[in-house]
Amino acid sequence: MAETRSRKIFVNLAVGDTAKQSEGLFALSCDSRAEVDEMWMDPKAGQ
Repeated sequence: MAETRSRKIFVNLAVGDTAKQSEGLFALSCDSRAEVDEMWMDPKAGQ
């Protein structure tokens, strides 16, 4: 788990126990700041 430390700093949460739960880390890409703002304000915008 080489990235555990950076992930913990980024989200400020405890690392999950994979025997009890699953986690997902997703990367999204947008072409402009306006598109980011729209996606952030309206989670259904990307559907």
